[in-house]
Amino acid sequence: MKKMEKMRGILKNKTGNTIPTVLMVMLVVMLVGGAVAYSTVRLFNIVRSEEHNQMAYIAAESALERTISNLDQYLPSEDFAAKRGIVFTGEEQFINDIIERLNAGDSEVINSYSIPVYADPSMNEASVKVSYSWYGGEFERIGNKLKFPLEITAEAQMENGMFRSYGRKVVAVKEYEVWLYKPFVLNGAVYTLGDLVAKGDGVSTINGDVYVFGTGLDKPNRMEQYYMGGICAVENAILHIQKGSAFTNNLLRVGTFDETAGQQCAIVVDYDVVAEGIQAFGYDDSIVIIRDAYTFDDIEMNGANSYIAINGNYFGLSYGDGYFHDTSSAVLNIAPMYSGGFNNDFIRSRIVINGYAFVNGSTFVMEVERGRTMYQLEDVALAWRGNRPVYLSGGFDNTAEYIEDLKKNGGNGFSVILGDVGWTQNRNLTANWETWTNWIQEIRSRVTPWSNNIHVPSKITGLCHKAIAANNRIYFAGNDIEIPASVVCRIGDTVEGLEPGLLNRFIHYDWDEYSDMFSGMPKGLEILMSYLKGQVQVFARKDYPASQDSEVSYKFTPGMHEPWNLGATTEFLRIRDALDEIDANRWESVIKFEGGNNEPVDLVQYIEDNYSDTSKYYLIINLNPEKELIISRDTVNGIIFTMGKVTVENGATLNGAIIAAGRGYDPRNKVGGSAAEFDSYGNPRLPRIVGNTNVENFRNWDYAAVVLNSGNVIFPGREELFDRFTEEVDGIKFSDILRGIL
Repeated sequence: MKKMEKMRGILKNKTGNTIPTVLMVMLVVMLVGGAVAYSTVRLFNIVRSEEHNQMAYIAAESALERTISNLDQYLPSEDFAAKRGIVFTGEEQFINDIIERLNAGDSEVINSYSIPVYADPSMNEASVKVSYSWYGGEFERIGNKLKFPLEITAEAQMENGMFRSYGRKVVAVKEYEVWLYKPFVLNGAVYTLGDLVAKGDGVSTINGDVYVFGTGLDKPNRMEQYYMGGICAVENAILHIQKGSAFTNNLLRVGTFDETAGQQCAIVVDYDVVAEGIQAFGYDDSIVIIRDAYTFDDIEMNGANSYIAINGNYFGLSYGDGYFHDTSSAVLNIAPMYSGGFNNDFIRSRIVINGYAFVNGSTFVMEVERGRTMYQLEDVALAWRGNRPVYLSGGFDNTAEYIEDLKKNGGNGFSVILGDVGWTQNRNLTANWETWTNWIQEIRSRVTPWSNNIHVPSKITGLCHKAIAANNRIYFAGNDIEIPASVVCRIGDTVEGLEPGLLNRFIHYDWDEYSDMFSGMPKGLEILMSYLKGQVQVFARKDYPASQDSEVSYKFTPGMHEPWNLGATTEFLRIRDALDEIDANRWESVIKFEGGNNEPVDLVQYIEDNYSDTSKYYLIINLNPEKELIISRDTVNGIIFTMGKVTVENGATLNGAIIAAGRGYDPRNKVGGSAAEFDSYGNPRLPRIVGNTNVENFRNWDYAAVVLNSGNVIFPGREELFDRFTEEVDGIKFSDILRGIL
């Protein structure tokens, strides 16, 4: 009993229990508080780390945006590949080389960035690396450009004390068009920046392809196209381009606009013509193209009793924008307009196309004084009623009114002859070019005042958007135009990347689909034009502006120079510099003219006076644009490269090839330096007519690079020509040096 009471006493005595309780509570509080603090700190670290990561992502996104902006500035530029020595040999190879060079980086292509992402300057910046890739298979070739999707990856990393962010990536895919760089390859007889002119009274023959830039105009929509150069025949000259095609960024033309009766000139091309335009200006002049013709502008007749005759098909490539007549492809015989309504020689001029006619553009009514287009007419023109063009008789305000009137009241399309109308004298042209006169005579014999004595086809095969005035009648788009079963562009056999059957992909047997701008034949012609543009822009090009008040842009084709240092030059000057480096003292095959006087050089006499072997093949280099090289008798063998002009006359022949610049345009003196150089303002000296300030210089052929006066250039073919250079020094073949440059 006493023990129980004692125990109760002990239990009732609570002295000293507070401390353990407090400690227990404190322990619980500390545990809970520690857990809360730990959770808070951990949550803070997670938030800060996520913020750090997010800032790294933001840095990567910023770098990606900067990269795309940078690429937009440099990658589409015409000289991007040339400056870096990226040479096109195939589509996939070219894209892979572009990717490799982008990943290597240079002074223009920036592949690493330091991006500040915090306002606090004590915080480190993000380091971002950019890489590029392409997974192959997807690309589109557009003439001299290649379009492909470029994958751009920006990967960021950033360290700030305990916070570290690595491998934060953002990826974008953007499609780019990149200009191809294909160094010049000598595959033709004549290459010029200035005009090629055949003059005098005889026949001049060029065996092989001809590439001419030529004299252009300073502004679009100028009506004075008779001041445009290119490949020209004047006086009584006949220019025969034998076993070759003609390529020019300006005109293939005969006669002059101020020519009087009594002179007869002609150009006969065995193969094809690719030109901005094909025009006749004089009296009794002729152009005969034995295969096909391709133009970026028009076929146009201005001459009296003159004929443009195409034995094959015609491809008018440019649809245009409705504002510039010189960027819309059509067929126009304007000669009868100069007749005054009377039966005279202007009424007799004809444009003849023996095959299909694909006319992607149209003719225009022009405000001549303002150089401005008004409304569009038929695609092949002109339609006449009586002795007046229809468009002058109706007071029309727009194209729809005009075409509706043609449908209702008809018209006479006597000045153009299209399709199979029953010619017989053109059948032997391929075998014997001289029969061109028989065909022209047959055309003349079928011409009657305001009409033609021909079989009139019920339909025209090809393309037009509105109407065709031809064969004494009017053909309207749709019902009167027959869709071809297939079409072959024979020029594709010689143009790299161009399939001869390209246009077959755009043939549809429903007219609306066939004539659709985005998927039909017009789109096919646009793609075809992108390939053929490169053929007329070997050393230079011109771009038409968006505004008719602006000037046409003249540019040199970029060339490769010191690609390790992003060196830039022009392709013509690249060749000049490479040829100039050949040691004329070491190689007997080299004849070089540099400074000295500006007197013309008779090459035959010079070789006879200075070299023992006059039959040897020589590389003749002239660096003085004011020195004219003349072959006035006999034969010279070799390759001529000149910054100035070459004349071949009096039945003389060059066996080889010519690369000639001709004299350039100078804003002060009108003629200055070489057409391959820049003036003191940094502008190309490419020949062009500026206002009327240098018209007389053009008329005098001051900008001509090659003049043939009963002269001949015979190109035996690239490999055969090089093989004829037989000199060898220290085991090095001179022919191999030429192959490496040309």
